Amino acid sequence: MVIFCLLGSISILIPYFLLKKSKLISALFLAIGLLFIVFFLIISLFLFVITSWNLGPEQQIFLILFLGLLIGSISFTLVYQFEIYKAIRDIGIKNIPHNWLDTLKYTKINRNRFNDQNQLKYLGIHSAAIIALTPGFRGEMVFSCGIDLLKDYHRKVIHRPFYAYICTNRDQVQAVICNKKVDRVWIFGHGTYYGLNVGNDFIKYIEFKNAPKKDFIGQFHCNSHADCGVSLAELILKSNGRKFVKEGYRSTHLNRNDIEYWNKLNWNC
Repeated sequence: MVIFCLLGSISILIPYFLLKKSKLISALFLAIGLLFIVFFLIISLFLFVITSWNLGPEQQIFLILFLGLLIGSISFTLVYQFEIYKAIRDIGIKNIPHNWLDTLKYTKINRNRFNDQNQLKYLGIHSAAIIALTPGFRGEMVFSCGIDLLKDYHRKVIHRPFYAYICTNRDQVQAVICNKKVDRVWIFGHGTYYGLNVGNDFIKYIEFKNAPKKDFIGQFHCNSHADCGVSLAELILKSNGRKFVKEGYRSTHLNRNDIEYWNKLNWNC
């Protein structure tokens, strides 16, 4: 059992190095790794049940092979469909535990800190963060991505008005991006290079091509599938403006690290 788990762990590490050469091979190795670990853990848990059925050796072998094929097929499909192998590369294996810890530490604190921001109607020029929520706890993870760091930086260092707007539908996102008084915008949530998930909806940034130009645009959500469309920065960023749009998958820990890094450099965005 230990050997199988070790082989599974090695198989999961392989995609980290092979991704640039072959997506298919990367997904295959990751699926094999999950198969080794998940399948044999399940077998160990259900071994007593299998033997209690008084099945013959041939029947037990057939049942084990059938379960292995089933779990392996599901693992490969999920790994390839949801691009888990890419997420591991972009986020980094060493950052995964930190990501969980940041989520547990900051989500509840900042959810309570920003849950009244929609009532704020600031009329002057200001910086804004869009907190795009999606159903379930996974959507609330956005509260741990470093919005608190930005708020403190604006208040204590550059002394500039900064408001975080909680958005649960398309209209609320549009209200912030199309606001002439918002000249710098940070976007937090779940999305792609060319769009943003909010509520049960998906907004393509091309819809905002006529929105007022911005001095800064930061897409602090996942920016995968860059070949499928254009980022918001490509559409409405001023010619002398600055942007933060990194292709690939993001995590709470990566966001907090990047924001802390740029705050120390006094990026004034």
